[in-house]
Amino acid sequence: MKEFAVDRIDSFKGFVFNLLKVMVSIIGQTLETILNQLDEELGHPGKGWESIGKRERRLVTLFGLEIVIKRRGYRRRVGGRTEIIFPLDQALGLRPEERYCPLVQQLAIELATKLSFRETAAVLENTFFVPVSHQEIHRWVTGGWGSTRSRRTREGSSSYRAEAAIEAE
Repeated sequence: MKEFAVDRIDSFKGFVFNLLKVMVSIIGQTLETILNQLDEELGHPGKGWESIGKRERRLVTLFGLEIVIKRRGYRRRVGGRTEIIFPLDQALGLRPEERYCPLVQQLAIELATKLSFRETAAVLENTFFVPVSHQEIHRWVTGGWGSTRSRRTREGSSSYRAEAAIEAE
């Protein structure tokens, strides 16, 4: 393993950091493989749905790992509009067009109950290697993911923030 060449080890911290990067990369590849297999197993959603082929979706997970999922999509026309679904996204509870995995969002919301949005973004970047803006964290905390969450956030009680995000999942 070139990542652990003796002449490149400057400290135990550096060694562990490099090991973590290699492990995260392996986990990411494994996760992509498993999710692609799960997509195949989910199959066709039923009568009336037409395949639109596979579409890529990128998700940023903890430790800044970006995974790429190639999942199948389907569409159907109902009345004058077209509905599009991705069964894998539905099975995993992923919101449309969300770039960050729910675990990152949950961690950010929990941190934001104790820190400012900017401090939360800094902790995520410096500790978990997740590049996320304070505006994105603000959207997660105050966003419209359901009337209960919006009402609780408007009430101004930070103790409800993490609870509301968990309820939304």
